Amino acid sequence: MSNDKLCIYCRQTDPDRFRGVEHVIPQGFGRFGSETPTLDCVCDDCNAYFGRELDELLTRDTYEGISRYSRSQFSSEARPQKRLSLTLADPAEAGVAQG
Repeated sequence: MSNDKLCIYCRQTDPDRFRGVEHVIPQGFGRFGSETPTLDCVCDDCNAYFGRELDELLTRDTYEGISRYSRSQFSSEARPQKRLSLTLADPAEAGVAQG
């Protein structure tokens, strides 16, 4: 079995670029100890990019993120909140469901 790695996003093959661990579920949703699903096919550069650009949005700017925030389930990371917004439907568009 070969120890050669290949990043599934950028096709990087340099073994020095695979030092970190890519989490399948963003850590902002919790840590699961030894049961945390991880991948071994994402280079450190892509992992950092997606962690910064995608994971943060998923854990903070989605319904799940707002729901966790409302239950006081905060991330242990001390990054400042960039944008937290909740948009309600225009009453004219909401129909009879709007009370």
